[in-house]
Amino acid sequence: MSSDYQTKWNQYWDSIEDRSQVIWNVDAHSGIGIDLDWLKKMFKNPDLPLIDFGCGDGNITQLLAEKFPKVIGIDVSESALNLATIEAQKVGLAITYKLVCNQEDGQNIHKCFGDANIYMRSVMHQINIEDRPLFVDHLKTLIGKTGTLCLLDISSDPRNIFGDDVRLDDPLKVKKVSTYGITPGEVTLEEIENLFPKPDFSILESGQVLIPMNGTIKGKTVAKFYLYAIIYRLN
Repeated sequence: MSSDYQTKWNQYWDSIEDRSQVIWNVDAHSGIGIDLDWLKKMFKNPDLPLIDFGCGDGNITQLLAEKFPKVIGIDVSESALNLATIEAQKVGLAITYKLVCNQEDGQNIHKCFGDANIYMRSVMHQINIEDRPLFVDHLKTLIGKTGTLCLLDISSDPRNIFGDDVRLDDPLKVKKVSTYGITPGEVTLEEIENLFPKPDFSILESGQVLIPMNGTIKGKTVAKFYLYAIIYRLN
């Protein structure tokens, strides 16, 4: 994977002075957008470690750590992981955070923790289309033979109009993202099916959820439609 991802995200997280400045940092229960008890039932093996892939500053990782016995937050940004570690310590949560920048990092994490379930929200759309097959290889390494991937990402639903975001009551939240060349993308179910093909994988369930953002337009909360897919690794 290109070091450009690391550079952009380190610059972004270094600019964050307060978690409220992060546009996707909403109440963690709202941010997950799906019921955690339901999610646990979807995992082929719910006792495996749970990886929050692309954990950022650990906003959602903290909630996952309250519900699952072993949670690991991983991210491409060392700056984000530093923030996540500080925030976890503030609330007394012992969460393991790991930097993952290449295939070797993923292999080392798998050697350390074994097969894992993965919760990944709003990450795939940030990966350049040409880089997505390699990115999926990282995910395959981490879930191994027995893990399950829960993927949530911004869908191609026509109701998602990103141009509206520039009209936020607090435009600084968008400016902080765009300043460092971080641009929104989208993900389709067809693409997910192509990236996780049969007979190696099976999409157990898929659908859409509406997840609020940490921003308002004329006092009304902005929300985005997210595609979700529960993906099994078949033996």
